[in-house]
Amino acid sequence: MPELVDFAPQFVTYPDSPFQLYQPYPPAGDQPEAIAKLCEGVSDGEVFQTLLGVTGSGKTFTMANVIARMGRPAIVFAHNKTLAAQLYSEFREFFPNNAVSISSVTTITTSPKPMCRSAICSLKKTRPSMNTLSKCGFRAPKAFWSGAMW
Repeated sequence: MPELVDFAPQFVTYPDSPFQLYQPYPPAGDQPEAIAKLCEGVSDGEVFQTLLGVTGSGKTFTMANVIARMGRPAIVFAHNKTLAAQLYSEFREFFPNNAVSISSVTTITTSPKPMCRSAICSLKKTRPSMNTLSKCGFRAPKAFWSGAMW
């Protein structure tokens, strides 16, 4: 495994891929194997694949590498707005020269509560501004279906 001191952050492109991936560090540990297996699964037409890992293990970085290598746009679903905002921020870091959008759907569950878009900004980490998130909420579906995301 290469030493991190020898690695300079870089932009990576792959043949036939419209994506430019910013790699602040190289894939490490189990990531290279996971990336290869996920790419193989996509190429083989597998509809469902699962990437397991603990918090902070690099699942988002792994998926960013798969998206860049496969050259196919992706829709990432998150089970809550906080995670959605975190994923949006991370994908924006990995794909600064490509379109990354966020869209949120609020559903009423067994205990209806007033919901507002500001709930998405409860992250302690670096987060996009509310104005940016509001604009992206309407842009995401339009950009995906129009082909503007790639």
